[in-house]
Amino acid sequence: VSLSFIGLGVQPQTPTWGSLLSTAWGTLYGSGTAGNSVTWWLTIFPTAAIVLTVVSLNQLSEGIRRATDPRAVT
Repeated sequence: VSLSFIGLGVQPQTPTWGSLLSTAWGTLYGSGTAGNSVTWWLTIFPTAAIVLTVVSLNQLSEGIRRATDPRAVT
C-alpha cells in the first residue's frame, strides 16, 4: 500500500498474495448456505505462501550473516 501511494506499487488488476487474501477473507466464515459456502483454501494457501517466503528469507539472511561475520568463532 505504501509503495502504491508513491506510484511504485503494482497496478490494481495485478494479482498479489495480499489481494488474494483480501478477497478471500469473507469466504472463510461462510454461513454454509448454498450461495455462501466456506472456502478455507482460498485463505490458507496464500497465507502459507507468505509465511514460507518470510521464513525462508529470514533463514537465508541469517545464513549469509553467519557466513560473512568476521567476529564469528568457528
